[in-house]
Amino acid sequence: MGNKITMPSSGGGLMRYFDESKSKIQIKSDAEWEGVLRLRVPGWTNEFNIVLNGNDIPVKNVQGYFDVDLKDGKEYSIEVQFDVPLVFDKM
Repeated sequence: MGNKITMPSSGGGLMRYFDESKSKIQIKSDAEWEGVLRLRVPGWTNEFNIVLNGNDIPVKNVQGYFDVDLKDGKEYSIEVQFDVPLVFDKM
């Protein structure tokens, strides 16, 4: 099988953040694999939540990228949800 990374979407096809409200990444490998997944944190968000295999990961003062350590397993499920600020422009 080798290693496999998927980002499932409820509607099929490519995942679009604003349609899904959160992103889910699934990683599967034949052997126990260890590594770091670097998640880009957009400059427009002030808060976000990361869940690794059902457990919340504490997130504080992140600028640019957030590293998720992956170890001790063959499967990983990562969910990321960003708070999207609403901006109103005078027309």
